[in-house]
Amino acid sequence: MRYVVYAFCGLGMLIAWMNLTVDGARAKKHLLHAEQPAAYSN
Repeated sequence: MRYVVYAFCGLGMLIAWMNLTVDGARAKKHLLHAEQPAAYSN
């Protein structure tokens, strides 16, 4: 049962890390395409 908890913790950390990297890439896109913010509104 302990391994299930470890697996969930690892998966959560991986998802959080992926979200952070995606947000960072999106922020870079916003900085690169600041002249057309409507295209990257989401």
